[in-house]
Amino acid sequence: MTSIEKKQYYLYGEKHIKKDDRLETGILDTTTLFIKIYEGTDESGKLIAEGTLYFPVPDLMKAVTGWNFHCMNYIACFLL
Repeated sequence: MTSIEKKQYYLYGEKHIKKDDRLETGILDTTTLFIKIYEGTDESGKLIAEGTLYFPVPDLMKAVTGWNFHCMNYIACFLL
């Protein structure tokens, strides 16, 4: 990300999706994104903020259309 002042920032986001029981769909887990923001262009920069973003279920599909996913395991790869 680049600020108005042309300063570079790196946003790291992580989702934890799990089914707590056999009847749960896991959809509520998809509405939560744990984030960290670093100065610079990668995670080696100074950590300047971290938090949790929540997306209402109807807005989730609008939000993910611009996201890029990196395969960390097979399950994540189907999102590419």
